[in-house]
Amino acid sequence: MPPLRPEPLHPDALYTPCPLDHLPFETTRELEDGDGLFGQERALEAIEFGVEMRQAGHNVFVVGPPGTGRRSFLRSFLERRALPEETPGDWCYVSDFSEPEQPLALPLPAGSARRLAAQIDEFIDDVQAAVNTAFNGDDYRNRRQAIDQQLRDAQSEAFERVQSAATERDIRVMQTPGGLVFAPMRDGEVLGPEAFNKLPADEQRSVQA
Repeated sequence: MPPLRPEPLHPDALYTPCPLDHLPFETTRELEDGDGLFGQERALEAIEFGVEMRQAGHNVFVVGPPGTGRRSFLRSFLERRALPEETPGDWCYVSDFSEPEQPLALPLPAGSARRLAAQIDEFIDDVQAAVNTAFNGDDYRNRRQAIDQQLRDAQSEAFERVQSAATERDIRVMQTPGGLVFAPMRDGEVLGPEAFNKLPADEQRSVQA
């Protein structure tokens, strides 16, 4: 078989003319916006099919080289498709204080979730201001001082009763930073550890009891 020899190409064979008189417009300003996926009819059909699926569990996964307008096309496509549809409601997740790991989902009318969030923020600010005012006011301080005084009076009365009962048994009750301390007494004087250890064993057991 003889070797193939390249044939020279004429410049006219490398160029396909586009007769302007065949175009149905004068300028490109008259053209309508396209779908954004020129030459991707199958991809457009797949997207339309996926959007029409109403059952749960179906998704549309789009891949392609970066810079081809995938995101902008899908956004404009879905916005146009959603215009005649009923606006879906909002979902708002709030904390369940009894089960913090399982928040509650509140279905709300469309557009009301942002208003609810703003109202909650305003409510928290109002509560914080009200709490600060309540706990820094004269009425709260007076009531707290009255309660503190009642507690001190009750403690003093209880201590006096314990001390009186202990004195009848020759025991001194003393208050220390670590709490109450009981010590045996003889003739109105507190016995130290050495003096206490010199008492008969039966008397020591009686005092300890």
